[in-house]
Amino acid sequence: MKVVEPLALRVATFNCLAPVHKSAGLGREGDTEALWLPRGRAEVGFIREALRGVDVICLQEFWFVDKWVELFREALDGYELCTARRTGSHPHDGSARSDGVATLVARDTYEVDLARSVDLGRGRVALAVSLRRRLEPLPHLLVANVHLPFPASDNSRRVQETHAREAARVLDDFRADDAVPTLSLVAGDFNSRADDPPARALETMGFVNCATAYASMSLASGVGGVTDLGVTHLTHRGDSLQCDHIFARDDHPTPFLGYFDKANLSLDNVGRVNVDASNPVKWEPSFTISDHLPVIAEFSTRRPSTIPAQRRPHADDDAWLPAPFPDTIC
Repeated sequence: MKVVEPLALRVATFNCLAPVHKSAGLGREGDTEALWLPRGRAEVGFIREALRGVDVICLQEFWFVDKWVELFREALDGYELCTARRTGSHPHDGSARSDGVATLVARDTYEVDLARSVDLGRGRVALAVSLRRRLEPLPHLLVANVHLPFPASDNSRRVQETHAREAARVLDDFRADDAVPTLSLVAGDFNSRADDPPARALETMGFVNCATAYASMSLASGVGGVTDLGVTHLTHRGDSLQCDHIFARDDHPTPFLGYFDKANLSLDNVGRVNVDASNPVKWEPSFTISDHLPVIAEFSTRRPSTIPAQRRPHADDDAWLPAPFPDTIC
């Protein structure tokens, strides 16, 4: 019996609550540096510790104020910072939008090949990045970082779904070489639950909600999206819900063992994704760094040489196979 230590790929999403959106008395936290700077320092410290070892971190409500940006650059200097700023005017005072999304990419595992800001309209943006691996057998990555609008009406719910689809389509545009093992991810603050239209839309495009994979529920039955891992967001209305999601799709031309098989997606196929499930069932009032908690998806891989030849599509394929820890091969 040979025990193989798999190589883990970890991806996280976290809405860090831009000071311009945080209420403080009769104004906004962003109006007073003495308020936002200490929280900013605490936040980067939290990210550095709580998300230690994460390869790709998708941030929403990233604030485009120089001192805020520098906090992140200095504290997280092992990451390359890619950003996309929102367009339009801020509803509070009519000024230009000062927040957006940011994707942090660990320099020791991935190289940013391409980054594209995607204007989704209505003041919303997505950030799509194409990442080349520095370590085998990690897959090449295509990642879309999204922050969907708040569902204030039926129309905004339709907009949510449209934005989710548009972000995923950009990743399809990035796929220039189908022979390259690629994992496509759509991650972010969806402002909606796992059974709402944006999630369903991505599922019809071949994506799997990692929370559903963790729960070992079948998406083919149409009930997989009801899975919640706990609270990830305390809304401005005081509601506790899970609205932060990571969706994955295996775009390797010959998937192993039916993993993420688009024709017959089943719990056996998605059960090899490990998702951090430590989020509480209730919001902890003492957590004041943000009004969101991070969500982490972890994929474990093993080198092609450790996969029995009869289980490989092609013996010389440089492919990857998600597997649970520890990975034991007889």
